[in-house]
Amino acid sequence: MRVLDATDCDNRNVGSVFLSPVIDSDQAEQLRAEHAPVNDFPDGLTRVSASWLIKAAGFTLGQQLAPGIRMSCKHFTLVAEGETTAAALADATRQIADGVLQATGIQLAPEPDLFGEEPTYQQLKRTTLASLS
Repeated sequence: MRVLDATDCDNRNVGSVFLSPVIDSDQAEQLRAEHAPVNDFPDGLTRVSASWLIKAAGFTLGQQLAPGIRMSCKHFTLVAEGETTAAALADATRQIADGVLQATGIQLAPEPDLFGEEPTYQQLKRTTLASLS
């Protein structure tokens, strides 16, 4: 967790949650037509902004996603409020990944290394590994 400013309502921002996913040329063409931030990298991979996908899937700034977990008021990152749990963070992460997949057909992969036996973390890890192979 990172603290941005102790007086900021988003001071318990958990930081970036998803990597900008790799997309193929057809997806890139379609997303560019929708004015999505699509970037080509020197390694030959093309990626689209995870934040743009989250917004395109209908998530909103400040949206409550799970008990004690909401979207930041400023960015498409997660904020932990009060007393919350790893399970709540995992549920919010899964909700976002599922929503983006359903709305766009693109699978988000978590950016942080996930550890522990939280079932949602295990599912996200399996999904990430499958998308990399």
